[in-house]
Amino acid sequence: MSDDEIKNTYLTGNAFQGNRSRPEIKKTLEQKIAGAQNKLNYLKAKEKRDSKKENTRQKIILGAEVAKVLNCDISEVDKQLLFGLLLEVPSLHTHDIERYKVNGQIYIERVLKKFRP
Repeated sequence: MSDDEIKNTYLTGNAFQGNRSRPEIKKTLEQKIAGAQNKLNYLKAKEKRDSKKENTRQKIILGAEVAKVLNCDISEVDKQLLFGLLLEVPSLHTHDIERYKVNGQIYIERVLKKFRP
């Protein structure tokens, strides 16, 4: 820059607005693909994390609902009895399964939904 250009820029107030900005860096196609792949990997990992969190949340809620049905604290649930009952489910007759489902739906409607927003 010549002395006149420096003097002119200083007088007009453009001393710091010259061509000192960062030069644009052109990315190659490979760099763009790598960047997009990194973003995709991040989003997939985030989705997996969120899915795992939701799954854990649902398990906690189910455990709390089981304890509520048994009218006891989660630490007081008789696991042997509970697992013993659950192991019998595959050998139930179809009409028994339907009856249990109807009773379960009634319980959900009357009790569980009452406490949910």
